[in-house]
Amino acid sequence: MRLKPDRFNYLINDDPYVEPQRSLVKIGSAFARVYRLSRHDQHVAGPSAQRLDRYTRDHSPLTFLLVHGIGLSATYMLPLAERLSRYGQVFLVDLPGFGDLPAPEKALTIGDFAEILSEVLDINGIDHPILVGHSMGAQIVVEMLASHPQNFQRAALIGPPVFNQERSPGWVIARYSQSSIWERPSLIHIALWSYVRAATVWMARIMPRVLSYPIEERISQAHPDAHIVFIRGEHDYLAPVQWLEFLAHKVGRSKIVTIPGAAHSTLYNDDREVSRHIISLIPGTES
Repeated sequence: MRLKPDRFNYLINDDPYVEPQRSLVKIGSAFARVYRLSRHDQHVAGPSAQRLDRYTRDHSPLTFLLVHGIGLSATYMLPLAERLSRYGQVFLVDLPGFGDLPAPEKALTIGDFAEILSEVLDINGIDHPILVGHSMGAQIVVEMLASHPQNFQRAALIGPPVFNQERSPGWVIARYSQSSIWERPSLIHIALWSYVRAATVWMARIMPRVLSYPIEERISQAHPDAHIVFIRGEHDYLAPVQWLEFLAHKVGRSKIVTIPGAAHSTLYNDDREVSRHIISLIPGTES
C-alpha cells in the first residue's frame, strides 16, 4: 500500500459542502480514492490536510462508509455525507476504475471491491462502521457483511440490485430508464460526467459481475445480529418492494423504508430523509 497526492477535483471544490480530506490509495494493483469528512477537524481540512495512513489512526466511535453505484463516483454522495458528518466521521471512496481512476487489468468482482474497502478501513483503524451502499455499492456492502461478519454488522442498502426475477441486461436497462424519469436533472449531469470518466468499456466489464452476484445468498451469511435498513424510492423500479421484503427476511433485524416521490438515486434527491433512516442504526436513535 502506498499513498500519493491527489490532483485537483473541481466537482468537489466548487460545491458548498465541507471539503473532505483526500488520499489516493494503492491496494494490490488497484487505485482507490478515499475522502474523509469530519466536523471535528473542519478547521484544518483542505487540499494540504493530513493524509490517511496506517500510522494516523482515528479512534472515532462512529464511522460511516459510503459506497457508490456502477459508473458513478463518490461525488453524488457528498450531500448525504455532509449530513452524516454531524454524527461521526464519513469515509467515501472512488472505487478502482471509476471517477478518473485507472481501471485494473482484470475486471474486479464484487468480492474484489469488498476486500479493497475492507483493507481501506483496516489501514485507517476503523472498527465496526456503519456501511451505506447504493445500487452496486449495496452489493459490495452485502459482500463485506458476508465475508467479515465479525467486523461489519450495521448497514443501509439503498436500491440493492438485481431483482432475481429480472436478472438480465434488458430488464435492468428497462427498469433503470423507467426510474430515471423521476430523477433530478442535476443528478443526470453528474452521472453523465462520471460515466465519461469511468469509461464505458470498464462499466461493460463490471456489469456482468453485478448481474450475476448472488446477493440473496450472500446476505444470508451476515452476522445473526446484523441490523440492516433497506431504502428505496417510491419510483425505484430496479428495487421493487417485494424484492426488498425477500432480502429482509434473510437477515435477523431489518427495516424497509420507501421514500415518497423518489427514484433509484433517492440518496441524492432526498439526502435529509435518507440520512434520518441511516442514523436509526445508531443505538438509542431507532425510530
